[in-house]
Amino acid sequence: MTQTKEIEDKLSEAIKKEFQVRKLLNETTFELSSIAEERDILKKKEINFQDYKEKNKKAFTSFISFAIDFKLTNPKIRQKIVEITLYIAKKLNFSSEEIENIKIAASLSEISTLFFNQDEFNSDRQESDITKYTHVKSISFLENFSLIKESFIILKHLYETLDGKGVPDRLKKDEIPKESRIISIVRHFVFSLYEKGKSVEETFSEIEQECGILYDVRFLHYLQQYVADNLENSSFTQIDIIDLKEGMQLAESIYTFEGAKFLPKDTLIEKYHLKKIEEYIKKNILKREVFVNL
Repeated sequence: MTQTKEIEDKLSEAIKKEFQVRKLLNETTFELSSIAEERDILKKKEINFQDYKEKNKKAFTSFISFAIDFKLTNPKIRQKIVEITLYIAKKLNFSSEEIENIKIAASLSEISTLFFNQDEFNSDRQESDITKYTHVKSISFLENFSLIKESFIILKHLYETLDGKGVPDRLKKDEIPKESRIISIVRHFVFSLYEKGKSVEETFSEIEQECGILYDVRFLHYLQQYVADNLENSSFTQIDIIDLKEGMQLAESIYTFEGAKFLPKDTLIEKYHLKKIEEYIKKNILKREVFVNL
């Protein structure tokens, strides 16, 4: 009788424990289900918030771009800056995020036109100084717009120069964001062509003189490529460096991988130039694509 009672007690205890375990499992399942639902809700909210951010970013950029176009003497200038900047970014295999950031920066690169006030300057101030001052002033306006913080950094350093004498932080060479260096050289090209009416050849000559001081020579090549691909009646064409022949004339300088000038623009290729190139590329790197005059 005693053994039967013990067995009954143990069985009863086991049933109670099983019930408690089942109850705990049910409660845990319910909690996990609630967590999953909350996660899905939060995920939807995050997606909606990201969508909201993107819409606001585009609306803000479009509004400022429209205002800039209204102030510029030639609205085509801003559009060309964006077009050529994106051309170079894609040639350099920028990620989709990097392309989006540089596109916004290029779109807003002339934001200083909205803040220029002639009354702030006397007639003795040079145009370049006025432009830099106004740019720094206009950039402070964008500083608090977190939606475009990556593009803001690009814009902030647009007037830095390779020699470290630019504004606002006197950065030099690769300290300057590559996106800022790209837009900087593109701006010179576009303003020279579409504002000042200079020829492509004269513009490239100007830019090359400032390479290593103001501009990064690595991006000059991509400007040449853009012209060859997009502008009608281009006076030069692109060939592989190993296809250079005697009598051809360089439409751009050839630079070493380190940025040193190897052969200057307008060099009329002779036999010893070809020998020099042949010997150099056995042990070193030269850009394969070069431009020659037609």
